[in-house]
Amino acid sequence: MGITADNLDPALLKAIETTADGVLVIDCQARLITYNPKAAELFRLDTSPSNHDLSELIPDCEHLLAECKTLQAPAQVIGVDSDGATMTLDVTVMSYENADSAFHMLFVRDVTHLYQARDDRDFLVYYDPLTGLAN
Repeated sequence: MGITADNLDPALLKAIETTADGVLVIDCQARLITYNPKAAELFRLDTSPSNHDLSELIPDCEHLLAECKTLQAPAQVIGVDSDGATMTLDVTVMSYENADSAFHMLFVRDVTHLYQARDDRDFLVYYDPLTGLAN
């Protein structure tokens, strides 16, 4: 039997709904089952989850899911919103399996601004901000 949003535990759905980070719930074929409001905002999703495959949002999802059992920390990947804009994401994957079904929950946080701030800081270390010449 395949997993659907209807047969997820209601307490789990409530936790997903109220989590501050984006949460994507996918089946074993990387099809979206459900997502929370933060994920909808992050990826600019306005259609039902069944209309999306994870590879549309995270192009390198196959590698991410293959490595999820060995990840000790969030993975940095590139995400794409519905308008085609890219962003740098920290993604933590949790996998669930039982006798009836299996699914993955991806906790997603946009960290693009952190990388931009680091690049800006690094520029200021080596270059004059007014002239752009090396220090």
